[in-house]
Amino acid sequence: MTNLKAYLAHSWRRKNHPDKYRIIKALKERKVVVVDPFEGEEELYAKYGETDYYTNCIYKLGREIWVKDLAQIRDCELFVAWVPNHTNGSMFGVAYELCYAFMNHKFIQIISPRKRVCFAYVLSKGNQQFETIEDFENVRVMRW
Repeated sequence: MTNLKAYLAHSWRRKNHPDKYRIIKALKERKVVVVDPFEGEEELYAKYGETDYYTNCIYKLGREIWVKDLAQIRDCELFVAWVPNHTNGSMFGVAYELCYAFMNHKFIQIISPRKRVCFAYVLSKGNQQFETIEDFENVRVMRW
C-alpha cells in the first residue's frame, strides 16, 4: 500500500521558514509523503546558470519549473496551500497551483486566516480550511 502524497504550496519567500517545517511534520505524522516544490530546484537553476528564478526569470527555466510543479500536483492526492495572513503579493504561484489542484480534483486543505473568494469556491466542494498551523496540527477545521 502506498502512502498518501501531498503537494505543499507556499511562497518562495517562506521556503525555509520554521512554520513550513511544522506543517511538514504534521503531515508526516499522518503518514503523508510531502512534496515540496522547492526541493531540487537548485539543479534547475544551475542548468541555466541562475541562482533563483524570481529576480529575473529566463523563459526556459521558468517554464521547466512550472512543468515540474504542475506534474507534481497531478501526481499527488492531497494539495495543501499555506497562505499566512501577513503574506504579500508573492502568492501568485500558490493561487495558480490552488486553481490547478481544484481543476484536477485533488483534496485541498488551506492553512490561512484569510477569507478569500477563491477559497470559498474551493471549499464548496468539501475541501477544508484551517485558520492556523496549530488548527491544522489538531485538525480543527475553520467554519466561515
